[in-house]
Amino acid sequence: MDGIKDLSKNIKIFLKNYNYNWRFKVLWCVPMMVILVAIDWISKAVVSGSMHLGETKTFIPNLLSVNYTINTGAALGMNAGNPTLAITLAAIVTVMLMVAFVFLNTKLWTVAICVMLAGSFGNIIARAWAPVDNNGVRGGVVDFLQWDIDLPLFRGYIFNLADLFVNIAVGLLFLTVVLMGVEEVKQQVFKKNPEKLETYLDFKDKLHINENKYLANVKGKKVKEQWSFYKEYLANSKNIKKDWKEYKKNSKNKQEK
Repeated sequence: MDGIKDLSKNIKIFLKNYNYNWRFKVLWCVPMMVILVAIDWISKAVVSGSMHLGETKTFIPNLLSVNYTINTGAALGMNAGNPTLAITLAAIVTVMLMVAFVFLNTKLWTVAICVMLAGSFGNIIARAWAPVDNNGVRGGVVDFLQWDIDLPLFRGYIFNLADLFVNIAVGLLFLTVVLMGVEEVKQQVFKKNPEKLETYLDFKDKLHINENKYLANVKGKKVKEQWSFYKEYLANSKNIKKDWKEYKKNSKNKQEK
């Protein structure tokens, strides 16, 4: 019993002291998510309100067309005709993404999950108002974009902007992993030169401090004041990066001598 109490106490302490990076999430990620979901919903409403089910129009010749369909399954037409299962799976994924969004505090990871969450929200909530399909089944989602590219990967795939957001998020996640790998390689290389490693870590810390200072300054401020702080943030970031480039240049010149 004491072990359970200690575990509960430790969890509470962890949750209380954890760095959630709320400022960045509230000031940047949440507005971005709202905008993306709004764009997705507007596009679905325009298509469903101006086209007949099954109607096709050319959007960009030989590249992209608009083909209005109702997908009662999941992405790529999986579980077609079973909206209950599709909604259940989508709800589970959305909850998992929300948990990840809350606890991730690295900017790149957070942005990627934010974009993916926008796609997930866009589809799962839109199912509530989407028209019925040709079989009278409710709970589907409006799909309307189709590539006019004769390649196996693109052929027959009809999607919407929310699906596109998810695909973009996957790309961002892959990019984040690559950048993390590059960062790790950099630090391993710099370890051969302790002075350079220390200067590099100091450079990264200054960028982080500058960002946190900006996020703290704009909290509760008017748009005009926020813009002023943003320009200051950009100027400071530019100077910090300039100092790092200057250090690398001087270090290279010393080695050549």
